[in-house]
Amino acid sequence: MIVPFSTQIKSKKLNVQILRRTSFDLEEYQADWKNFQLCIFNLIQNAVKYNTYKGDILIIIGLEENGCDEANKVHKLDIEIIDSGLGIEVDRQSYLFVPFKELKAK
Repeated sequence: MIVPFSTQIKSKKLNVQILRRTSFDLEEYQADWKNFQLCIFNLIQNAVKYNTYKGDILIIIGLEENGCDEANKVHKLDIEIIDSGLGIEVDRQSYLFVPFKELKAK
């Protein structure tokens, strides 16, 4: 998922790490993969776009420890994308999930 951003990653000299906490095959799971990929793509794009020069991006992927419902065989995927960018001010965070609202860095 980071390949489309390789040029920006190199130009900003970003340190990108991807950690898998557990071994699993995503193809075994049922999900809306198109929207899943779009969501992850957007999160990584923002981590690259709004990060600082020589900043860090850490992507952690795993299964939630208590996220398995044995009766229904439901597993919850846990994905964290952590970066060293400036972030969004607390007073503007309420706009995060407003459709078509873009929060520009101040």
